[in-house]
Amino acid sequence: MNLKVESAAEDPPDAVGSPFGLPAFRWFFAGRLVSLLGSAMTPVALSLSVLNASNSARDMGAVLTANTVPLIVFTLAGGVVGDRFSRRLVLLVSHLGAAVTQAAVAFLLLSGNYDLGSLILLEALNGTTAAFTNPALRGIVPDLVPTSGIQRANSALGSAKNAAKVLGPTVAATIVTTGGGGWAISLDAATYFVAALCMARLKVTGNAPPRKAGILLSLREGWTEFRSRTWVWTIVASFGMANCIQVGIWTVLGPLIAKERIGETS
Repeated sequence: MNLKVESAAEDPPDAVGSPFGLPAFRWFFAGRLVSLLGSAMTPVALSLSVLNASNSARDMGAVLTANTVPLIVFTLAGGVVGDRFSRRLVLLVSHLGAAVTQAAVAFLLLSGNYDLGSLILLEALNGTTAAFTNPALRGIVPDLVPTSGIQRANSALGSAKNAAKVLGPTVAATIVTTGGGGWAISLDAATYFVAALCMARLKVTGNAPPRKAGILLSLREGWTEFRSRTWVWTIVASFGMANCIQVGIWTVLGPLIAKERIGETS
């Protein structure tokens, strides 16, 4: 995409030492930080919330599955959309969508109107927004910082992601045990709203280059390219199998054992 950020475009490639010297990257980093914190909170907050509301491990597994499956199914479509439209716009809309769906989940839990079907639908929509968020995130950093600053920018974003992985579950579990699962999900929704506001501040100029091929043709081409590279799809399949085992243990069996054996606080 031939997108340029005004603040980054004004600086020669080697003029910027730290990516934080660019206002656009500072807004993006702030948005990613709060969004990552919310995303890291979600598995623990959602697992314990559904388990407390339904007392059913099957309900918990169904809700978490509903969140995961659309992420797998629609990621390729998210990549096509990210190449056709402004990544800033895609990120803004997807974060707002995630905020609205999680706010609705929080309302159901806080109001005492637990309904498995509604939660499955809302989490499926939430997973769909993530499918459009992730591809756009992969390509926007080069639009925000000059080439010489990409490595530093990715390093800072990676550090934020790792920190969120530690802090997010801790914060979520603390809120669930002290105030209830609905409030933990509410905070999760609030982080997405804040992230959307940060994405709205990105001053990205220019338009996506015109695409001659239709969306369906682009999807077909993308799938063909994916299948044609054996090393790519075998790695994806391997990680898929590993995730089926790991995610099932940590996000379903883990909270169930914690609740029954050592308590949610522990």
